[in-house]
Amino acid sequence: MKNIRTNIQTLNKQAPAPFSNDIIQNYNTYLRRNDIWLKEKGEDYLGPIPLDQVIGIDQMYGDDSTWGQCLEGRWLKRLKSRLIQLEDNPQYYLSECEMKKLSFIKVGDKYFISEGKHRTIIARFLSYFNPEVFNGRSPFEFAQVTEYFIDTEYNSLKGRFNAIAESYPSLQFKLQHTTSEDDLHFLLIKEKKNFGRSKVFSRTEAYQVLNSLESPSVKEKWNSGPANIYSFIPYQTCFKALFGKL
Repeated sequence: MKNIRTNIQTLNKQAPAPFSNDIIQNYNTYLRRNDIWLKEKGEDYLGPIPLDQVIGIDQMYGDDSTWGQCLEGRWLKRLKSRLIQLEDNPQYYLSECEMKKLSFIKVGDKYFISEGKHRTIIARFLSYFNPEVFNGRSPFEFAQVTEYFIDTEYNSLKGRFNAIAESYPSLQFKLQHTTSEDDLHFLLIKEKKNFGRSKVFSRTEAYQVLNSLESPSVKEKWNSGPANIYSFIPYQTCFKALFGKL
């Protein structure tokens, strides 16, 4: 086995790694900024961690700290002791056993540190400065991963409601993400005028409403006169359930 260069702080000061100035993003902020909505259940498994795809952390630490700042100890109180452990046992990062108290969240092809932030910071710089040792191998070959899957159906629904909003200028459509098919907080349709009527729908009902709104015959009925403006909605999910016969 070739010698492992463990003086990663010194090496990074001399010639910073290309990711040194990359911000370690907060998991929930990343989801919100990128309008990503997830399905409720994830999948747990052991697997290798591609450190170049670790972009954030599932904890509220720091203030948009970078990888390089974290290597210098920013908001990492135990980094010094972890670096001493690295000097004493660099082979730890070549282990072929499951690493305890080390876990990640995966969304798409991105990873977020859930547990083991000190070791992840060290491992990424260690592998970068020792390419001949790791040779494409991750320092974390057997880490715990929880993978969550993007709720693409919800994003599709949002897009469809946004598209039809221009056709119904007197109505306001508000969606709130929920994975439950029966949760009535999923969709709110409200008249924009003062004291306008409103009605809530579950995720299952929202598909029926949306299909009706997108129907060409609905637009004809909508523009045909002073008829009940909610009559295009299927009876079982109709506003009549709330307002009665108009």
